[in-house]
Amino acid sequence: MKGTFVLQTNDEHFKQAISEFLFEYCKDNDVHVDIYEMNTVGAIKVMEIVMAK
Repeated sequence: MKGTFVLQTNDEHFKQAISEFLFEYCKDNDVHVDIYEMNTVGAIKVMEIVMAK
């Protein structure tokens, strides 16, 4: 899954910082990003899909 990054954290400060950084980076570089927050079950399923590719 080219261009896919999965970050797993419970740190609210990090979540805010990465969201702000990505917003500015994407705005300045004509890039698109989607940010999703998931529960543990959803996160495990995503990691299984990403690791299988």
